[in-house]
Amino acid sequence: MDSNLKIAIVEDNDDLRSILLQDISIAGYFVQGAESAKQLDELFSANIFDVLIVDINLPGENGFGISARYKRLNSQLNIVMLTARTTVEDKVTGYAAGADLYLTKPVSNAELLAAIGSIARRLEAQKLTP
Repeated sequence: MDSNLKIAIVEDNDDLRSILLQDISIAGYFVQGAESAKQLDELFSANIFDVLIVDINLPGENGFGISARYKRLNSQLNIVMLTARTTVEDKVTGYAAGADLYLTKPVSNAELLAAIGSIARRLEAQKLTP
């Protein structure tokens, strides 16, 4: 695990966001959460994140728009969509918007942490490659 990995979460469900923040933090990662695109923008103005976990159904700008916007700003940002939207069309739209992974709710803690661990290993390998 790369304890230097910085993760941002945008999820409008307070209870779920709290659980995600707690579980990811306990796993040893630096993580911060937002409930909207506006709050997420504030987080990104103060930090550089390696991973963005984004819900699709959000107030204001939706997760597709957020993902596309942040991927344009930083093509190296790893985006994990975590959403209740399960159609193939939504998944394709998510990947087109910049998602690296598309996970559907409910997701197990073990699966989400495995996905984050996979991203962390890939980023660490990139750092070691001359």
